[in-house]
Amino acid sequence: MGLLPSARSKTHSRRLACGARPSATPSHTRPCSIPSSIPAALAAFPRFVGAPSDPAALHRARSGVSGRALPRRSDVGQLARAFACLAALCWSYGCAREVIPNTHVEDTTRNRKVLEFVENYRLAVEARDAASLLALTSRNYFDDMGTPRGDDDVDYDTLRDGLERMKHEVLAARYQISYRGLTYLPDRVLVDVLYTGWFRVSTPDGPHWERRLEPHRLVLASEQGQYKLVSGM
Repeated sequence: MGLLPSARSKTHSRRLACGARPSATPSHTRPCSIPSSIPAALAAFPRFVGAPSDPAALHRARSGVSGRALPRRSDVGQLARAFACLAALCWSYGCAREVIPNTHVEDTTRNRKVLEFVENYRLAVEARDAASLLALTSRNYFDDMGTPRGDDDVDYDTLRDGLERMKHEVLAARYQISYRGLTYLPDRVLVDVLYTGWFRVSTPDGPHWERRLEPHRLVLASEQGQYKLVSGM
């Protein structure tokens, strides 16, 4: 989220580069299943456009030996309609997919549950609601902040203290999330996002707005049937 020490903003991109990459095939690249009837339709294309299906006859037509006319404009229209029929057939066989509104994430029960959790997290950030953020956090929370040092590590107690300071230091917040990928591991869910945050912070020179734009990873785990943040806040 970027509300804790700024070491995250300097190192988190490296964490994403060095960390686990999504192993699942992205939802927007799911292969299309082409039915076996399509090759037969393709084989019939010469008849759609009025061209001879026999190779020798096709050569005579192109060389002017045969009196057969070249394809007319109406024949081109027939070809376009044939392609449209094939596209509709491909669509009906599963090339199309439903996505969760305002995202590129495939609309499944599992994905919806993850995004609903992250949306609750986003709203709690905007409200600067430390109690709600802690309620979304696992007691096993730990974040090494992307550095090999140990003096900047954040556990549950450190996070709680940081959120308490946030209520006084951050006067207002706007927080937007664009999803880049979901990766399901045996005991974790990795949520890669690109976030844009506007924070009105209190400084010795008076309050002013700060904007942050960076890739980020939230790590969730299921505890008693509910998702909790175990890293990445």
